[in-house]
Amino acid sequence: MSGLFDSQPVVNIGTSATLIYAPATDGVGMSCIVANAHYAALPVTAWIDRAGTIMYLIQGGVRVNAGDSLDILKGSKVAFKAGDKLYASCPVANVMTGILSAYKDQ
Repeated sequence: MSGLFDSQPVVNIGTSATLIYAPATDGVGMSCIVANAHYAALPVTAWIDRAGTIMYLIQGGVRVNAGDSLDILKGSKVAFKAGDKLYASCPVANVMTGILSAYKDQ
C-alpha cells in the first residue's frame, strides 16, 4: 500500500455549508488552515459529515483575527473515510479561505 500527500485547492468559505474536502479514499487530515482576509475578527465553524453524523472540529465561538490564520486541527490528525465531507461556514461570505492537507491511500 502506498500513499500520497495532497492539498486541496483553497476554497472561499461562504455563509452556509461550504465543502472544503471530500475524499474518494481513506486518509488522514494533517492540517486544515483557515485564513481571514476581512478587516475584523470573524467566527468560523468547521465540521465533518460522515454519513449524516456531524462531528464539529471548531464552532462559531472561535474567532480568527483580521489578517490571521488558524490551523483548526491544532497539530492533531483526523482520519477521513471515503465519502466523508469536511464543511466550513463563516457569517461573512468570501472573506475566509480554507485548505486541507492530507495523506491518503493510493
